[in-house]
Amino acid sequence: MEMINEGKQPACVQACPAEARLFGDILDPQSEISKKIASSRTELLMPNKGTKPNFFVVVSK
Repeated sequence: MEMINEGKQPACVQACPAEARLFGDILDPQSEISKKIASSRTELLMPNKGTKPNFFVVVSK
């Protein structure tokens, strides 16, 4: 949480060589993650497990 409070991305997002991870506030319609979810076909990962925070997977076209 310290990195996030400092405005930095989590280490897993920074370290991903494929830039396949996004992190952000899905309630903010201007955030990169909200725009990606709105413009892509996504699925919520394990919704039956109540995953929180939410973890979305972008489905390949």
